[in-house]
Amino acid sequence: MESKCLKFFGQQKKPLLFVGIFVFLVNFLLLAENYSSYLSIVLPKNSNQHVYYFGQRHFVNKSEKQILLWTRYFYDVDWESNVRRALSASCPHRCSVTTDKTAITGADAVLFHLLDLYFWETPPKYRAPHQVWVLHNAEPPPHQYYTGRTLAYSPFVFNWTFSYRQDSTIVAPYGHAFRKSKKALQQKFPLKDFAKEKSKMTYGVISNCVDDAGRFSYVKSLRKYTPIDLYGRCGNLSCPRDGSCDAILKPYRFGIAFENSNCKSYTSEKFWKALQRESIPLVNWVPEQIPPDAPPKSYINVREFEMEALAKHLKNIAENDTEYNSYFEWKKMYDARDGFFFDFCKLCKALHNESIPAQMVNFESWLSDDVCDHWTISSIFTRRIKNYFA
Repeated sequence: MESKCLKFFGQQKKPLLFVGIFVFLVNFLLLAENYSSYLSIVLPKNSNQHVYYFGQRHFVNKSEKQILLWTRYFYDVDWESNVRRALSASCPHRCSVTTDKTAITGADAVLFHLLDLYFWETPPKYRAPHQVWVLHNAEPPPHQYYTGRTLAYSPFVFNWTFSYRQDSTIVAPYGHAFRKSKKALQQKFPLKDFAKEKSKMTYGVISNCVDDAGRFSYVKSLRKYTPIDLYGRCGNLSCPRDGSCDAILKPYRFGIAFENSNCKSYTSEKFWKALQRESIPLVNWVPEQIPPDAPPKSYINVREFEMEALAKHLKNIAENDTEYNSYFEWKKMYDARDGFFFDFCKLCKALHNESIPAQMVNFESWLSDDVCDHWTISSIFTRRIKNYFA
């Protein structure tokens, strides 16, 4: 048997060698093709750590700008209709959107979704001088799994970044709070009794039980001190992913809005949806994560309490209607909404803005500049081990 195995592998040695050489050459050619145009670049002095600015921008004045969605969105989600809807919803600037790759010659912006930059889906061969290549990202570093993107995309291939981070070219958070108009402020309406509508204590919706932030482990411990109804794959209750879920969760006084990662500027729709349900969000934010437009006294950060003290604090608020309603005083001055795609209107506005300088971003160094851990194969196992022993 051993001699047969040796004979078999001896026969396969040359074909395997040729396959290895072929794979190496393909990767080398991809790298060479995408890096070659950047080797001669002299980086300007008026630049920051990740973004490099240039004096001349090839701006084309057009009444309507065209956005080409080059990649998919989380591989199979149709995002063309969502982008088109956002651009047509009271957006003061005119932009069209397409996924037709033959429109590359006329596109003003080419949009790439980070987690769909697979090495076999290479960038366009054509690039007009006025074209802006935009990197779009909605996931924090612990969930930015590797797609082989560095094999096909140079670190300097993109001009703009478009994400939830506050240091993006186009800042697109998962939600917004904004001051009411003067007309709305002049209309004096008394705040309703929010406590009157609440009959349950705290809800949580968690489906990823082994995330980077350890949400499920924390909630399991917190349940020893205060009642929590847990929905999703990590709990024993279900909440449909449609409008009916809001009706199920609305009677709760508090809503767990823990993020799966504690990263720079990362605040997902969980916080904004809790505000819309008129529940007090319980958050697990680090300082770099706090949204700049979070309404004052609208949430409770669990990091400011020991667990048992937190449970007592929640009990005191729940039993005092005046104190509970004080967490909604912000509604006199502010409105809040969730919705990631609304900010495509910002992208459209930027395309019409001639004053934005020509620039390129080292997207790999920009992504790595964060306060949280990054995705690795070992991190997947580490999370599962932590969850097992929690």
